[in-house]
Amino acid sequence: MDDYFSNHPGGRNSVLQFEFFLNQAMAAIPSDETAFPWRDSTGYINFNMLFDDRDNVTRSASIALGLELRGDLVATSGYPKLAVFINHAHGDEKLEQIYGKDKLTHLADLKNIWDPNHIFSYNNRLP
Repeated sequence: MDDYFSNHPGGRNSVLQFEFFLNQAMAAIPSDETAFPWRDSTGYINFNMLFDDRDNVTRSASIALGLELRGDLVATSGYPKLAVFINHAHGDEKLEQIYGKDKLTHLADLKNIWDPNHIFSYNNRLP
């Protein structure tokens, strides 16, 4: 981040955010009773690369750094593959990486019951 900030002053509003929280209430509900994946998580790491849209050099550097950071975080996350909270998704992830492979079918079934007209389907639409 230091190199990024030094070499791309247009990206100095970017942040790397660590969110940690207690998950006892979430863990108290058996995993097979919910459609939410990764219930054992106790934290999220989110980075927001902020820059002027007209600054293509900083844009390219931001995307490269973001992908590098994501790769580093995946390697040390404790999960075998990329696992992304939907609100933190970049847009190039597979649905299984956002919703969890073992939860995707259940979540899609619930969505078909509660949102059959796909009103809530702007990003990361379920099958």
